[in-house]
Amino acid sequence: MATYRLAATMCVMLLSLCSWSRANAARTNVATMTSFLDQSSLAEFVYIVQRQQWRAPRIHSKWYVDRIADPTRRVEEQEKRALGRMLVARIMDTASTVNGAQTWNIYSSNAVTLLQLSGWLNATEGYGNVMLGIHSCEIAYLCLAKMIFDMSCPLSNVEQVLSLYKMPWYTPEAAADMLNDEAGSKLFIGSNETSAVGPYELDTIWVYGSAMAEGGGEADQVLKCFYHFAQHDTIMSNLSLFVEDHPLSRSLEVTWDTKQHHFLTMIGGGLIDDKRKSLVSALVYRQQLGCFPTNLASVNTVHRPSTGLHEHTSSQHATQYLQDAWQFPRAFSRAWNIRKKTSFTEGDTDICVRAADLYAQIVNGYVYCIDQGGLGFPTSQRSGRTVSQQLSGDRK
Repeated sequence: MATYRLAATMCVMLLSLCSWSRANAARTNVATMTSFLDQSSLAEFVYIVQRQQWRAPRIHSKWYVDRIADPTRRVEEQEKRALGRMLVARIMDTASTVNGAQTWNIYSSNAVTLLQLSGWLNATEGYGNVMLGIHSCEIAYLCLAKMIFDMSCPLSNVEQVLSLYKMPWYTPEAAADMLNDEAGSKLFIGSNETSAVGPYELDTIWVYGSAMAEGGGEADQVLKCFYHFAQHDTIMSNLSLFVEDHPLSRSLEVTWDTKQHHFLTMIGGGLIDDKRKSLVSALVYRQQLGCFPTNLASVNTVHRPSTGLHEHTSSQHATQYLQDAWQFPRAFSRAWNIRKKTSFTEGDTDICVRAADLYAQIVNGYVYCIDQGGLGFPTSQRSGRTVSQQLSGDRK
């Protein structure tokens, strides 16, 4: 018996040592990555992590680190979030570069870096990984759109970059796993034991949990519209997950440190696929016709849209875009019909409408709005300082 106990004790000690070694190696790796990023560009960082085959760490939310994480691992979790915060600054610096760029080669190089970064980050499921990945893809989407409408950009280059614009990690199942991981409990499950979690389940469970967190209200009505809640007690024990922060600014710099779990429930709703379809439609339009219509009363001229910002207010940008989004599809469709000289199909209509809408966005000054944390029309003139410079100045 004594020999058995000694052997069992040795096994436990060995397992503990292995766990400590893995954790220590992970912390060393994160520290190395952070140190390298601090002294290099984002493109150099992406290159080195791929060459060294470093795996992206799982980056949890600040809320998770403060409330859920094992106290013995909080330092490690904070180090991962520090790497993420540094990536936030680098991504926003890239957005500033893209917004001010005038040539397709700048769009191309930055899009490749951002899409490779997103792919690397999201090979590991994590709240922060997805947040950084989504913003990276938003900026890359803008780059790709401007490349397509720049007639000096080779189509082969557009096709190569567009091939990187894919997000296999953007699924409801992955979102459910990340939300459950953040909560420390299995809250997001399918409607039965065998079904997978879909967009409907993600949204309904979040609505139910939010209603209960706010004191009930119409939660019973939500429950009647949904399957029987086997995990009701688990949700009631984890209501804090459903209480979100509402910062005045939606910039990534601000939302990075606030609680924003709701965005994970929107994964799998088709937004990314829809944007890819718009890019593909615009590319196909250019491949088929070799040009884009400009004078919207005439479709016989070619236009290469300006990549700079027009001197208008955000309201003027948006108003003009709405007018163009209404008018452009007719001109795009007419040009398509004249050039192809074939009967118009439903697929042709979809290509023309999507290409025209994307065209209207770009010619009206569409940018990545750093202060809004997403794509839109510029609201104000920017200082010209990079995000890293601003953060550095704010700390001094």
